[in-house]
Amino acid sequence: MSLLRLIHIIMRAVACAALLAASAACTDDTFDDMPDYTVSGKPVTLSVKLQLPEMETKSRADLPVNDINRVQTLWVRTYSSVTKKATSDWTKLTPGTVVIEGTHDVTININTLSGYNYIVGVANVDNKAILKSNPGEEKTLAHLLENADTWDDFLDIAVVSPSTFNSMYAPSVPLPMAGGYVDIDPGDTHPTALSEWQEFNFTPHFIPVKKGVVEFQTGAIHLRRLVSQVTFNFIPGDKDFDLTVNSYTIYNAPKYSWVYERGTKDGMTTNFGDAATESTTSTYFAGPIQYTAQYISKDDKTGTSTFNYWQGESKHTGNTTKYTDRDACAGNLFTSLTGSAWTPNNMASYVRVQCTIAYKGTIKVDGEGATDKGGNISVHRVGNADYIIHLGNIGGIASDFNCYRNTRYTYNVTVNGVNDIRVDAYRTDELYPGEEGIVSDMDQITVELDSHYNTYNVQLTESELKQPNFGFLLTTYYGGVQRNVDESNYTDYDSKFYDWVELRPTTGRYVLAEYKPKGYRNDNKTFLLADLVKGTHDNAWDNMQSQWKSESGWYTVFVKENTYESSGNETTGATDPTWRNYVNQNPRRCYIRVTRKISPDGNSVYARSKYGISQRSIQTYYSEHAEIATAIGMESFNETEGLNMRSSFTKSGTSDVNGRYNMALWLGITDGKTPDWSTFIVQEEPLEVPAVNEDRAQGGAPLPDRTITSGNPAPMPRPVSYTKDNTPTYNDPQNTTDAKYYVEAINACMNRNRDNNGNGKIDADELRWYVPATGKYLRLMLGDESLTEPLINFKSITKLPRKNGNSWSDSEGEIKNDYYTRYMFGASNIWDGSIYVLWTIEGLSTSSWEQAKKWGGGYPWQVRCIRNLGTDLTKIESNDGVTKAYKFDGNARTIEMTYYDPRSVRQTACFSNGPASEEGVMPIHNITSPYNMPYKKFEYAPDDIEIPDASWQLTALNKYIESNPCKIKDTATKSGWRVPNQKEIAILKNEGLHPGNSVLWLSCTYSYFNTVTGVGDGYVNGENMFFGMFDSKGMMLTEPNLHWYGYKGRVRCVRDVP
Repeated sequence: MSLLRLIHIIMRAVACAALLAASAACTDDTFDDMPDYTVSGKPVTLSVKLQLPEMETKSRADLPVNDINRVQTLWVRTYSSVTKKATSDWTKLTPGTVVIEGTHDVTININTLSGYNYIVGVANVDNKAILKSNPGEEKTLAHLLENADTWDDFLDIAVVSPSTFNSMYAPSVPLPMAGGYVDIDPGDTHPTALSEWQEFNFTPHFIPVKKGVVEFQTGAIHLRRLVSQVTFNFIPGDKDFDLTVNSYTIYNAPKYSWVYERGTKDGMTTNFGDAATESTTSTYFAGPIQYTAQYISKDDKTGTSTFNYWQGESKHTGNTTKYTDRDACAGNLFTSLTGSAWTPNNMASYVRVQCTIAYKGTIKVDGEGATDKGGNISVHRVGNADYIIHLGNIGGIASDFNCYRNTRYTYNVTVNGVNDIRVDAYRTDELYPGEEGIVSDMDQITVELDSHYNTYNVQLTESELKQPNFGFLLTTYYGGVQRNVDESNYTDYDSKFYDWVELRPTTGRYVLAEYKPKGYRNDNKTFLLADLVKGTHDNAWDNMQSQWKSESGWYTVFVKENTYESSGNETTGATDPTWRNYVNQNPRRCYIRVTRKISPDGNSVYARSKYGISQRSIQTYYSEHAEIATAIGMESFNETEGLNMRSSFTKSGTSDVNGRYNMALWLGITDGKTPDWSTFIVQEEPLEVPAVNEDRAQGGAPLPDRTITSGNPAPMPRPVSYTKDNTPTYNDPQNTTDAKYYVEAINACMNRNRDNNGNGKIDADELRWYVPATGKYLRLMLGDESLTEPLINFKSITKLPRKNGNSWSDSEGEIKNDYYTRYMFGASNIWDGSIYVLWTIEGLSTSSWEQAKKWGGGYPWQVRCIRNLGTDLTKIESNDGVTKAYKFDGNARTIEMTYYDPRSVRQTACFSNGPASEEGVMPIHNITSPYNMPYKKFEYAPDDIEIPDASWQLTALNKYIESNPCKIKDTATKSGWRVPNQKEIAILKNEGLHPGNSVLWLSCTYSYFNTVTGVGDGYVNGENMFFGMFDSKGMMLTEPNLHWYGYKGRVRCVRDVP
């Protein structure tokens, strides 16, 4: 029984007792029990019901239902509609965390005065609030309510709405709620028009005089949340193209919402922000807030992309009667609802969504790109489309720009292609103001590049370069701002927005030129696209210097890493580090040899080009909105996947957190040497990776052929061949002895770097991308929910295969590991005489290289290259220059996930272990579960508790965990102790807290894959292993009867700190 339900029963009992007492005292005059509606201002006890309407939530970013419904504090009061003074004190219920579920009603007694009254309720009063009369000072809602002794005082209060990056993703709970008494019973049908609630709130109700308790038999105080959830589904309207939503940006989110909902009646303003002036806009509305790809989920089967967010009410009405006019903007942050001049009403909330639409194969077009005019030109079409969508238009009313409180909105947007953008580019007026962008038709397929340095060849013949009006187009994203740079406007921009693509002549299609920077030692062979239009001629060929011209017609394209740093020392401080402007951005693009048409407003472009480049941004799990100077960036893909990986690196003195230092050891830089690039990279040859067929793919997708023979080598030079052991195993991707298809694990990331100064030596600041050490892999796994491309995508592996169809378990029931080396990652630090290996299918298990060979039947396939952000790359130091994304406080014994992106942080606290059906508990769960994330802040116990031998059995551990053995540590001041999840104990071990001595720490996290059947994403008792922690071997499986082998089972309890 919930505490609030118990209060309901007690209140009803008190009311009945009062009625009985009154009846016994007045048996001779029954008319005294009748309510008197003629008298005002007399003391009376009123009994009213409360109801919290349901708010259905289903998508991934949703808050749990119990958080949405949580009423932690509840205050009720009455105000006279005649005198406008309070007629009661606040009746306060503070029963702790309780939930009003759906139509469950609560009855509350209020000592008030008779007469016409407004009856109001406010829940969760610890939220922040302000006064309209003093908008510069935020206080608690409770503080402002205590001083609201008049109706006008009460109406003066507004709460802080979700309007920051973190709060719009996951607002703080419990949510603020408020409402008035309405003559609608709990569970009865609510009004269809959401606007009716704001009228109900200002309908007074007469409270009569009556002995005993006055019960309102019908109606209730209807609490309504002061926020709404907005969901967008972007649906491809055609199977002929792939739709990718890259980002969405929210404009004009209100910073505050009235506590008590109102319309414009009696001179009131319907939005708190209606008091804004153009100069004070930023006080009332949030600036553009952008969310990039990691905040967008995509259904691989339907191609539909989904995102959602939370915001306060935003109620506006426009002049338009046509849907196509709804999304016109005034060239500023505000919109054109009621004209192009600034008004508060033009501050309606809207969303700008940036998409890529890539057509499959080639399409036939005419000279203007039309597909329906019988054209016979074959092109590869890619569109970068921006869609502007204003909230509202419910029921097809074009003038409706409302976002009401306590509402879950779903907008289904079907994208039918990019023809509207192309048409706009050829028109003299704007036909589709809500859809704009760039449509590019290319002779060649777009080259997709990762965020690091890239190198590949293109062909530009003399005749092509002699064509008049040679053009280029570069679209970049920096700080969330899109810039379109071309031959006509490049001088208006900083060179960093167009010098990221360089060219240099080469001798053949698959011969890469060695990189030399522009102007290097009078070499003068490297040039920019902008250099081709700087001359006086109308064609690129005649503007080219002789040394730029290639006799073969082939040019090597050098694409910089997707950063915009000016030097190797990238330290710019914590307040505004440069890296936050270029991480987690939309892909930047380049089109070479371009002709185009541009719409009059410049927002729609149709381009015809020969080559297209799309380069991903660096991804990071660090929050771009936290005040921190440094971070870790990661590439999106492992281009060396498919090569046979080996390791001969055994040098001592490696770091378990600083892989850059370990690579410097490998290269010899730490010994004062300046090694040659040619010792480690074959700079003139592209990387080739043969196909991996289904037989060797280990349950993952087969890999395509990326070789010269297939005409598709990887866009980077190849590492030098590994020649020490070229004997394949059945677990290798390639069954070959060709040394070219073997790679040294610690050298696998060197080809993501470049000889930036062209001197042929590997200088310190040229060691940028490197193989992570195990400590960094741990951090990447802790932040995997914030990465668009995490280390492993469990959903893509429905079942692990077995070599030759062998059984999944032996007679002892132990897991066998001999066919999933594809999911192992090579690290850069040494343990047990060889480098570490991360077993990602077990979450965070590690072993040595040789143990991987012994237990896994082969060697790892994977590395994922990373890069330091915001550090001084001119130095090679053994200590890690990157601040951890969590804060460790050994004195308070707490871990705070201060700098992590919120997607990787659990937003809901858990105060026990137990079955999943119970509220507020952490159940047993697999490693992909949201439960396997640290809460915002958690505390760990100073010592362990021992697991009894009877529970130290695989089939008994689930019940042991659900019984919550950690509850013995609960005290009056600190409660909520529980068994930790896998990531929490990994952090504790990383901080050196594991006691060692053959101790295994238990977690409540179990394996994703069933150890008997190999099937993923399920739980069968005795067939899914619970993960634990050894001191020396990292994260390992807890096997049945481990106590037989002398391992002590213990639990280091933790508690979430609210």
